[in-house]
Amino acid sequence: FLSKSLTKRIKSSHLIHGGEIEIKDSTHATGIWYLEDFLLHRTFLVKLHGTAVYSVGYTKTEQGWRISRIGYKRGYHYLGLRGLLNCLTLR
Repeated sequence: FLSKSLTKRIKSSHLIHGGEIEIKDSTHATGIWYLEDFLLHRTFLVKLHGTAVYSVGYTKTEQGWRISRIGYKRGYHYLGLRGLLNCLTLR
């Protein structure tokens, strides 16, 4: 999905911060991860900045710990139009 969606016209950055993992038992754990994301769309001159909190479930298998579920709740997002000057300085 991402390789088709994020082309040369769309630049994106996802920063994951301060994970907290809680071991529930010998084969289950949960995690909370904090996201900050940025997106610049060159064709439509749009910029997006936002935050979210990921909730992750982990299960221990013979191959090691694996993600068993993942979801997120959006904190906020800001969507704005970029000016011509910003468009021209993007590389």
